[in-house]
Amino acid sequence: DGKLIAFHQMGSLTIIQSDGKGFKKLADNAGTCPFGIAWSPDSSRIAWIGGTCGGGLDRQDTVWVINSDGTAINMIYKSNDTELAYGQIAWSPDGKSVAAAMESSMVYLIDASCSNKPNGCDETSRMTINEIPKHWMHNFYPQWAGEKVAR
Repeated sequence: DGKLIAFHQMGSLTIIQSDGKGFKKLADNAGTCPFGIAWSPDSSRIAWIGGTCGGGLDRQDTVWVINSDGTAINMIYKSNDTELAYGQIAWSPDGKSVAAAMESSMVYLIDASCSNKPNGCDETSRMTINEIPKHWMHNFYPQWAGEKVAR
């Protein structure tokens, strides 16, 4: 909705109001270092590719979702065999799923509301798709909630 900005700061998912006030760390946890941050279409949740960062040992191998108020953090996917492609994450227009691309070119559409299990959602909570549609990506404009997007 343009009121908050989400960003990575020293390994933490952080938000701030667009006027520079209201700085708040949402996820400050080793293993969730945020890459490819994406807002849900209604601005109520944030998804990101998580992993380790720093020291040249960066690894992006999980997908996380959190409410924009900092509650209900869930790991919805964990890769055991290949890394997620840096920054390739997007919400479906209905806000029910998160798409994440793997370095192997595999793309998963993952249920954003699945429960937090030791390895994220089980296989029934995701499906393979050919690619992330360009109009889902955070660098496709406009990205404001409620705006119709030309397809």
